[in-house]
Amino acid sequence: MPALRASINDLTARHESLRTTFVRRGRDINQIIHDPQTVPVLGVDVSQASNPEASLQEAVAQELRTPIDAAVWPVRVTLYRIGEQEHGLCVNMHHLVTDAWSCGIVLREICLLYERRLGIDNELPEIAWQYSRFVQWQQESQQGDPLKRQQGYWCRQLENAKLPPLPLDRTQNIAVERQSARQTADIEPPVAESLRQFARTRKTTVFNIMLSAYYALLHQLTGQDDLTIASLFANRQMPEVQQTVGFLANMLLLRTRLGKASRFADVLSNTHRTVMDAILHQSVPYYVLPLEAIRTGPRRPDDVVFQMMAQPLYNTKMANLDVEVIVPDGVGNRFELELVLVSQNGGFRAVLFYNPTRLDSAWTRRFISSYAHITRVVAANPNATLAELGT
Repeated sequence: MPALRASINDLTARHESLRTTFVRRGRDINQIIHDPQTVPVLGVDVSQASNPEASLQEAVAQELRTPIDAAVWPVRVTLYRIGEQEHGLCVNMHHLVTDAWSCGIVLREICLLYERRLGIDNELPEIAWQYSRFVQWQQESQQGDPLKRQQGYWCRQLENAKLPPLPLDRTQNIAVERQSARQTADIEPPVAESLRQFARTRKTTVFNIMLSAYYALLHQLTGQDDLTIASLFANRQMPEVQQTVGFLANMLLLRTRLGKASRFADVLSNTHRTVMDAILHQSVPYYVLPLEAIRTGPRRPDDVVFQMMAQPLYNTKMANLDVEVIVPDGVGNRFELELVLVSQNGGFRAVLFYNPTRLDSAWTRRFISSYAHITRVVAANPNATLAELGT
């Protein structure tokens, strides 16, 4: 497929991040932006296997498990032949050069660039800032009073914060390789729609409602009413970076105090304030937050994470081709406990990633089941008390 291979070259020519390598010099890591060049596309034929679809899934899983050496090249592209009229494309990017928002840009532009290679006239979005320009802006913005005011907020917000206690296995051997497992639960479309209506009534977002359910569950399980949860934000509030490919996402620490909250609506009000304040102060990079102010003990400040993914693009067209986006199973993570909500057919798939060497699978199974139960109770009765949420 020469047009597809050419579109990959066009993509990397448009985006500096996709041709940026990283070299360590002493304690520093230097970024080297290379001139546009031909990107190797490895061809793999699974069409002769007894089950080509299963062979494709296995091959992609192996590709994703294979580390990318960002000192050599940050992107690895593989084209799989499944059948005469069916192919699979895996664009594997090092996390130093991409984030979830960037993946959406890459998918859309591959389709547009492929069509252009076939002579189809279309309009490519303008890239206002390359990633290097964003890095320059970020460095400049960390000078002077604005940064001091932002950091002042986080110093006050995180002082003496405590992480939610988890039933972690303290005997884990640090030599054991980091593992990731997951539990899932479905939040049905009628429940999701009731929660959306509740959000509109309270002039808030579904994100805040789902995060509040996470807080409520952790409160019930731990008895702790001062809870700090990490969450990745896209960090794309400026129009200049809407079409920028790179790792712009920023980790925010969302500390909510339940205080005298007796109803779920009280938790939601506290959560809404927490999230709004964090968004107003999100330009401070995670690595310069006053993390020493948090009482973590041996744990990381981002041990407990919440994410809500935007509506993914599952199907699209690329000239005369039907394109189906497949999210591979077994994608790992580096956090002890991470709850991810993904839009799915009008409802949500709740995915709980966890470290099976530290957390018991039976506990995580009850956890995700209890979380789904809380969302159903709230959907049926937005004025439910915390006691009525149950676990």
